[in-house]
Order: sequence, then C-alpha cells, then structure tokens
Amino acid sequence: MRPPTLEQFNTALKEIVENTPSDKLKEIIYSITGKTKTEERNYILKIIRQVVSGSYQSGDKMLGSDTGLTGDDLLAQIDDFRNRIEEGEFFDENRDYEEYHKNEYRYFRDEYDYSEETDFSNEYYVLEMIDLLDKVKYFYDKGDFDVAYIGYKALFGIMENVEYEYDEYFVEGFSFMEAIDEPFYKDHKAFFLRLFYFSEIDNNENAIFNLFSSQQNIYLSSVVDTDTAPLKNFENFNKAYIDYLSDRPDHARHIVDALFVKGGMDSLKEFAYENGHKVPPVFLAYFNEQKEREIPAGELLRIINDGLEIIPEKYASRSILSNELIAIAENNKNPELLCTAYSTAFYSYPTLDNLNSYIGHITRHSNKKELTRFELYIENKKDVFTKQDTRYSTYNIIDMYYLLSVPVSKTAYIISAFILYGLGDLSEHIDTDNYLGFQGERRYIAVILSLLFQALVKSEDARIIDALINHYCFDKAVYKYENLKQLIQAKSKTLVIDRRTNEAFEKAEKIAVSRVRHILDKKLRGGYETSCLLLVACAEAKQINDKTGNRLIDEIDTEYKRFTAFRRDLKVLTKQSRHLSTVS
Repeated sequence: MRPPTLEQFNTALKEIVENTPSDKLKEIIYSITGKTKTEERNYILKIIRQVVSGSYQSGDKMLGSDTGLTGDDLLAQIDDFRNRIEEGEFFDENRDYEEYHKNEYRYFRDEYDYSEETDFSNEYYVLEMIDLLDKVKYFYDKGDFDVAYIGYKALFGIMENVEYEYDEYFVEGFSFMEAIDEPFYKDHKAFFLRLFYFSEIDNNENAIFNLFSSQQNIYLSSVVDTDTAPLKNFENFNKAYIDYLSDRPDHARHIVDALFVKGGMDSLKEFAYENGHKVPPVFLAYFNEQKEREIPAGELLRIINDGLEIIPEKYASRSILSNELIAIAENNKNPELLCTAYSTAFYSYPTLDNLNSYIGHITRHSNKKELTRFELYIENKKDVFTKQDTRYSTYNIIDMYYLLSVPVSKTAYIISAFILYGLGDLSEHIDTDNYLGFQGERRYIAVILSLLFQALVKSEDARIIDALINHYCFDKAVYKYENLKQLIQAKSKTLVIDRRTNEAFEKAEKIAVSRVRHILDKKLRGGYETSCLLLVACAEAKQINDKTGNRLIDEIDTEYKRFTAFRRDLKVLTKQSRHLSTVS
C-alpha cells in the first residue's frame, strides 16, 4: 500500500498521540527508539534532548549552530571543487586502467556479479561532495534560499554531468550518483527541486514540469514532504502538472504520485476511468491499490471488467487484469468467465503460456466463436516471417507501467498455424542455407522441422522427435504446455502425407546432415548435443516412414567414427528410440 503523505502522516500521528495514555506513549517511544540504527542513535538522542529542553527547531541538523561559513565562502568552495575536477585532480591513470579491465572481465563473464563492483563511497572527493551538500542544506535551514539554490544547482550540475563519467576526470566506472547513498542523494535532490519550484513558479511553470517529470525516482510528493511550509500556488500548479503529464504516458509513475497528492484514491479513480484508455498504468495502479485494501471480491471483479473495457487490447500490461480474472474464474469454477480471462490474456500478451491456456480451453469447450476469432488472428499474422524476430520481447517482465505491445513470437505463430492448418505454407520457410545453428532469428526453422517430423510419424511413440519438440518448441518445459502438445499430436493424426510434404522432408534431412558435418568437419567445440538430436529425430522419422532411418545413422556413424564425443550422444539417443538400432 502507498505510504501516506507528510500531511496525512502528521494527521494520523496527532490522532494517535492525543488518544493514547502517557504510559502507553512511553512504551511506544522505547519500542521505536530501541530499533534505531547504530549510526542514527546520537542524532535521535540529540533531538529528544532538544525537544525536552525546548530548544528544538524543525530542520535542525548536525551542523547545528552557525558555523561562521558565509554564502560566498560556500559558493567559492563549490567553484574550487569543480575547477579541481576540470584540472584532473581526481583522475588516476593507473587505477583507471585497472578498473577498465576489471569491468570488462566482469561484463563478459556468464554471470555478472554486482558485489564485485568497486565501492567508491569512501573516496575523498565523494566525502567532499557529501560535505558540500550538507553545507548547502545548512543554508536552506537558515532560510538563505538564494545561496542554497545556487549551491544545489552547481553541485547537481557536477554530479549529473555525463562528460565526467567518460572523459579523464574520474576513474573508470565512477559515478557520484552511484557512490553516494541513494536516500541521502534523493533527500538533497528533493530540497533542490523545491527551491527550483519557488524560483520558477511565477514565470516558467513549464520548466518545473520538465524538470520534475524527468526525475527517475523522485516524485512530487517528496518535494512536498521535504518541508512543512506550503508551496506557493500549489493546488493550481498540481492541476496543470497532471494535465501536462496526461499526454505523456511514459511518465505514468509521476502521474500516479501527483494524483495521490491531489486527492488520494478519489483523484486516482477519477483519472483512471477518464484517461485509462491512454494512460493504462493509472488504471492498473488504482486496481492494485484496491486489491491491497482487500475490498470485497464482487467489487474487485467489477473493477477488473471495467479495466478490460477501458484499456485497449494492444497494451501487454492489460494482461495483468486478465491474470487476476483467471484466478477468480478458477476459484468460482466459472467456464465463461475463464474464457474471457484466457482470451484477453492471450490477445494482449500472446506468449506460449497464454496460448496454451487459451486454445486448450476453447477447443475443450468447442467454443466456435473464439475458435473463429483465433483463426482470423493467426491468418493476419503471416507477416511474422518478414518482420524482425521478436522472441526476446515476449520474455520481458510485464508490470503495470509497461506501455508497449508484444507481438506474437514466431514459435507461437508456427505452433498455432500447425494446429489449425497442418504444415501448409510453413514448409516453404525451411531455409536449407541456414543450418549453422538455430539461435535467435533462425530458431523458427528448428520449430518447423520438429513439427514436420511429428506430422510424418502421426503421433507414434517417437521419443527422439518428442525430445526435439520439447527442446525447440517449449524450451524443455513441456509440462507447462500439455494442451499444445496434445493438439499437435491430434493434428498429426489427421494429416495426409503428400508429395509436397515429402519435398519438405528432403529439405529437413539436408539441414540435419549439413549441420552435423559443419560442426564435426570444422571441429567446433559446441553444438554436438543439438545437432545429434536433430539428426536422430530425422532418422527416427525416416525409419517410421520408409525404413531408411538406420541407413542414415550408419552413414554418419561410419563417416565420423573418430569423433567420440559425438558418437557418445549418438549411442544414447539411438538407444532411447524404439524404432532405431542402437549404435554399437
């Protein structure tokens, strides 16, 4: 659940304190302060003593009383710090060389270990930056906002200067924003944004919009909560800010935050229902808040259905509502609601998982309306072969702020087309020139070959062909796709092997043999297992189809007798097959 604003927090705290007996308040104080972090204990004790003595003032920090530092002195220190950076005082060529090669080594390893990254937090120039930030904050606390604004602007200009990260100013991998503790950085940035607000509110509101919305993890609520003093003309500003953001869905996190500041859940709901079609994350944020509040199931279901109506199908994030609907429908054992849930999930986010659930449900219930819709959808996706491969995009994590559409992957399309039409035009896409491997763009060729072999054997007990399908069609997680597996097998039983299919089979054999020869002739280190799997699956299909599979295995085994690693895989796979003779 979203944390309260400072005003909401203070109101709730006041109510608790005024309605709690003194002995209970003592117990609360002991409980909370007893859990204080070690580094904060002195500060907590200082605050308590000041409150007891009556000397505490809101905004007091460690610098405490006047240090004698003038504004001109502080700005001169900041200028001197910048000049020393420009002169290369903090650059160490030898260490830069070491850090570069350490980073390069970590990057190219199979698993990047972030714990091995260099910790720059105790470098003297980082500590100097922290000291300067605290001094600027001291002037803010004194009410000298002009000096504080100029100081903050200069320091954040230094920290966010990308040029310093790449040219010879600091060593490889250094960044002030990563070296400084994130909460500390965000607190000071919020004070700067507050000062920027006051400097521009009368003349340049758009400059505030641009700067505030460009922040990654600092939102309007943080700017409001940094100080109890109200922001000038804030109500009108926030209304205009929300209007500005409403045409920029990529700033949805800022919209959600600004709406909460404006009027909490009521403002969020109003915007969600009026603008959810163009800014889906706001509706999803409203739904998520209501779900966390554990509202009645009927009310939650109504919100889900409203969202599915409001949010266009093209947004992959819409499937978040579908997934919630699936859980409700399964719990209520409602097949009609489940059909809606599976359907909306698939058409917004056409992954293999969603395809498996959707097509499994509509075929099991003979839903002609949905089957017709599905067939039209697949018919309109034939251009999947002419488009750039999108397999990676379907593996992205979809959260409520995800604004992109996810196109159907080649694998999902091929399996769907096979289930609907058999091999059909798919065999035309078997490219015999692409036999060097099936990663990335060429994976679809292996998927088609797998289904081709399945079609030829008509669902007989072909274990190696099953293994090939599991590997390339389902990424070995076949247990997740039982519906698709059954539909593939059912379609195979109905196919008639014609001359066109036999031509496709000749292509498949050429690819299988060529791939083995390419790897073994060039003595490549990888690919033995998958190339052998493809070859033996091809041989298994041939043995079932025309009893020539054993001959193919014998030819390859004789030709590459000296390749023991390859022959080891060949022996294992031929032994597993119920149709092939085991290589001795």
